[in-house]
Amino acid sequence: TRLDCCQLCLDMSHAVHWGYDPIQAIYDYRDRISYVHLHDYKDGESVQLGEGMMCDYPAFLSALSDIGYTGWITVCPGHTNVPESEKIRVNRAYLKSIGY
Repeated sequence: TRLDCCQLCLDMSHAVHWGYDPIQAIYDYRDRISYVHLHDYKDGESVQLGEGMMCDYPAFLSALSDIGYTGWITVCPGHTNVPESEKIRVNRAYLKSIGY
C-alpha cells in the first residue's frame, strides 16, 4: 500500500502532549523515523531544552542510538525574549551536558 512508504517526523513533544511515551514511539516506529524534533515546555510555555523536562532526554536520545538512527535531529528554541543565537547556545550546551 502507499502507506507503507510513508516516513515519520518524530516530534517528541507531540507524543508527550498526546499521552504517548516518546521513547516507546522510537521503538514502535523505528522503521519509519526519518527526522526527529526536540521541543520542551514548562507551565504551558515553550522553553529551552532541559528547562521543562518534557521527557527524559538522555533516555530518548539513547533510544535513537539503540535503533541505529543516524538522521537529522533538530531543536525548537523556546519562546523567550533573547536573541536566537543565545537560544541556540543554551540548547547546544544542554545537549552537550547530557553527552550529545
